[in-house]
Amino acid sequence: GVDVTARKRMHERNRYFDAPPDFRQLAERDQEFAANVSWGSDGQAHIDWKNRSASMALTRTLLRQDFGVDWVVPEGFLVPPLPQRLNYLHWVEDL
Repeated sequence: GVDVTARKRMHERNRYFDAPPDFRQLAERDQEFAANVSWGSDGQAHIDWKNRSASMALTRTLLRQDFGVDWVVPEGFLVPPLPQRLNYLHWVEDL
């Protein structure tokens, strides 16, 4: 299901508003992301949010899959959490 708390922080036009990224599906489609996924005993896919490589893999995978963009964040730069940054674009559009 959709995390209600996270949904309240999402812009209604954000593509992830009703459909947060499915880590299992992303891991099946992208080897770079799959290498950063751990699997819980419940079969759920998880990533370590404190691991820069995992965050980078998620951002790169979402950019490729959802926007057709192949991009690498240069070393030493913060990795933007894509669903949240997409909110900024929608909020600016609303101005």
